[in-house]
Amino acid sequence: MIVLVTLSGQVSQAQTASNGEIKGTVTDPSGAAVSGVKVGITNVQTGVTNTTETNASAFYDAPSVPIGEYRITFSKGGFRTSCAKASTCNCRRLPLTQRSR
Repeated sequence: MIVLVTLSGQVSQAQTASNGEIKGTVTDPSGAAVSGVKVGITNVQTGVTNTTETNASAFYDAPSVPIGEYRITFSKGGFRTSCAKASTCNCRRLPLTQRSR
């Protein structure tokens, strides 16, 4: 399996400043989407694991996880289990203003 992990620490209405988001897409070596992959997202500091599964488009999303380091495992019958490491951080979008001189 080839795994794309996208991390986001941007704060939305559903998130607090101490939460982030881990999401991504899982494909096989040929680039085909792999649905039904079990995704385990384990916080390295606390040992707490959240689980989810890829949907029909091979997308998974953990929308509200505490800021920290994570070990992510991907498993599905017929495929070798894959692992990834990820960190979420407290990032915020700041408005950009331009001043005239």
